[in-house]
Amino acid sequence: AAPNGTVCDPCQEGGYYCPRGASASLPCAAGTRRADALAVMTSASDCVECAAGGFCSVGSANATVCSPGTYNELEGQAACLKCAAGTFQDESGATACKACEHGSFCKAGASAPQPCPAGTYSNATDLAAAAECLECPPGSSCATGSVAPAACSPGSVAPAFGSAECGLCAGGTYRAAPNGTVCDPCQEGGYYCPR
Repeated sequence: AAPNGTVCDPCQEGGYYCPRGASASLPCAAGTRRADALAVMTSASDCVECAAGGFCSVGSANATVCSPGTYNELEGQAACLKCAAGTFQDESGATACKACEHGSFCKAGASAPQPCPAGTYSNATDLAAAAECLECPPGSSCATGSVAPAACSPGSVAPAFGSAECGLCAGGTYRAAPNGTVCDPCQEGGYYCPR
């Protein structure tokens, strides 16, 4: 209330309390919020801790749930934490992060796994960057998000590391076995080799 006042002002709404004789509304501390059951709050002890999976800034009336890519495993927190690199969280209000998926990588704060680029693969669940995906070996191909290299089928080859797809043997050549890196010349004498 103002000096020489005859009427006290109501306490500020939201996450504020007013003890007897207060000259101003006082906010609930970070990590706490207004108690749902109380119409009037008169002390800091009337503020309650925020639940895990959310956070409360100073003067919060309600908790804010953690957004995807973040989590909070403890009660009474003022902010949510980013998921560590190699993990992700695709839901709101999470109390933990999930391991990254096979064939993918997850940067810090990821809300979804990102697939390993074409020409690479991974069967790990903790990759933090695309550079950690492994190069596809010669004789195989790796599409985007591959968990393992796919052997080139007969009639196709991949001569180098990092192939996204196997190339067909040209006309006049062939490849009889899988995992080829080179095509063989067509057999002589009464044989032909289409592409």
